[in-house]
Amino acid sequence: MLHKSLELFKQVTVNIDLGGICNQYASVGFYEGIVELCLATAAEQDNQNLAVHLTHTGEDAGEQLLVARRHCYTCITNTLNNLLAMSQGASGIHNNTGVKVSSAAEAEKQLTTMLDFCYRSNDEVFHVFLYEWLIGNGLVNRLLAIKSSYLEPYLRRAAKQPDNLQILDIMWKYYEKEKNYSAAARILAKLADRDRDTDNFTLWDRIDYISRAILCAKACSTSLNNEVTAPKATRKTAKLQDKPGNYKHREMHFPHKHTSMDVTPRGVTPLKKT
Repeated sequence: MLHKSLELFKQVTVNIDLGGICNQYASVGFYEGIVELCLATAAEQDNQNLAVHLTHTGEDAGEQLLVARRHCYTCITNTLNNLLAMSQGASGIHNNTGVKVSSAAEAEKQLTTMLDFCYRSNDEVFHVFLYEWLIGNGLVNRLLAIKSSYLEPYLRRAAKQPDNLQILDIMWKYYEKEKNYSAAARILAKLADRDRDTDNFTLWDRIDYISRAILCAKACSTSLNNEVTAPKATRKTAKLQDKPGNYKHREMHFPHKHTSMDVTPRGVTPLKKT
């Protein structure tokens, strides 16, 4: 019955109360229907799919198409917002989407189910909208778990924008996960090379990025190792280490390696394996 109603609504998307229908679907846990109906309605708003070009180029011309499509997508993220808040055990949630769950665990399960329906979409504009929602809500691990041809192009475009440090931090993790260690190392070196006075960036942050860059460089079979181990960032770190008061005995742990690194004023010395 629910799937039949969905097919009927998809035939008359211009004349429906999208928000009201989505709330009814949410009340019975028909998340597949919410996603499909919203995407069908968005596509009807832009039947020539011009918004994809606008997404790639950032042009202002035709921006109303993006606005119209995003308006449809918000019915999806409204439901996701409620499920996310409930999965985190938030109390006093203003649930205006009809979502009904009995526990945080159930909300988490339903959130995962709905996101899985979202990931299956071939609507690139929606994928961009969804990635922004995931990043905005701190769900980077979920973002990196997505298997989609749209993700890397999105990250590359976003990295060209001002204030892109958050995206760059996601990108190196993405490339490391995809075993593209040379790309990950280059981004890590770039992150390490930025000014220390910005964004509460500390000496230890710089050392962490450089160390990760070296590990990634060693993991690939190119000459990148030499490129990464002698960047401007390394020289800055050495200069900072020569200043009194910059030293503090500290143990650092790095991913994918079962060793600790003991950072001393004279450099980085590997300790015994643990």
